[in-house]
Amino acid sequence: MHRQTLSDSRLDIRSWITMTAVAVCVGLIAALVAASAIFGSIPSSFAYLRGDRLIPRTATQSFGKLEQGSKSFVTFELVNMTDRLVKLIGANSSCTCVVADDLPTSIPAGARKSLRIQVSLAADKEVGPINQTVTLYTDYPSQPSIILQINGESVERLANSKLTGLD
Repeated sequence: MHRQTLSDSRLDIRSWITMTAVAVCVGLIAALVAASAIFGSIPSSFAYLRGDRLIPRTATQSFGKLEQGSKSFVTFELVNMTDRLVKLIGANSSCTCVVADDLPTSIPAGARKSLRIQVSLAADKEVGPINQTVTLYTDYPSQPSIILQINGESVERLANSKLTGLD
């Protein structure tokens, strides 16, 4: 018959703690993978847990490098996780160089909608990083606005380059 010693007891407790920690980690990883699959990203799943029901699949988009005097577009996908049609009734941006052309628009309950936002750089736009905020306004009382971020870099226009429509 084996007699349990104090060191055996400590080993049993350590084993139990180790197995519990491993199980918790595996559970957290599984939850994060599931949340990412359902909401498109981990930040989107946190937005849902925070109470947001109009959720961008990603709240930040980059237009990359853009020459002075050029324009580009970024697309945000919004998910309506409410039980009713929600209208996007307008937008405001931190710069006149950013415009949401597709407004007003509606997103049915449970649906997704792509929203295209134009970034237009003036020919004399300072070269360097660009970080802009777009605020979308909704008719949903629980979430009257959605904040989106757009970033990229303004680069010097090459002498021979052809602009994309701002001449």
